[in-house]
Amino acid sequence: MYEDITVFQNLMMFGEIYGVKKEKILNLMDSASLLPYKNKKIGSLSTGMKKRVTFLKSIINSPEVLFLDEPTSSLDPITAKTIEKIIQDLKNKGSTIILATHNMSAGSFICDRIGMLNEGSLIEVGTPNEICIKHMEQKEYTVTLQKNEQLIFRQNQSDLLNLCNLIKENKILTIHSNEPNLESVFVKLVKKKERLNEI
Repeated sequence: MYEDITVFQNLMMFGEIYGVKKEKILNLMDSASLLPYKNKKIGSLSTGMKKRVTFLKSIINSPEVLFLDEPTSSLDPITAKTIEKIIQDLKNKGSTIILATHNMSAGSFICDRIGMLNEGSLIEVGTPNEICIKHMEQKEYTVTLQKNEQLIFRQNQSDLLNLCNLIKENKILTIHSNEPNLESVFVKLVKKKERLNEI
């Protein structure tokens, strides 16, 4: 990026290489909440703002295949969600996106298929849902009682009988099923690999 020219000038310069019209660039800037900074010089922007501009440069020509390495790192949560939504929109329009990220929730939101890497080795592959279901050891439920006490129930005869009794006695505020997420699966797989290496 050229630090001594504005956000808009930077994006227009790259857009002209691909024949992208001004309207599309303004729409992209709007989608990344950059319109208020249109006439600000790149050198005056924060690191997060510069990262947004760099991201827009990478998608300015609506690429068919896009490689992204940690596109939301160092961004505040609101900006990260904005970038994730833009990536999701690109995917929905037919772009193939290869995303490298440590952000497991972004991976589960954006990706159709996931490969988990640890120390250069592929330790799991599948859709986010397939991976989580595969590593669900036993169904668990977190039950919050009316006194705000929380209990964990497993899917066995004894626990389910106790749960039914609490329901009959009308003592329950909420019941939530506890399913593994990608982060908990990754941690489990890495710890398992470490234990095997110690043997």
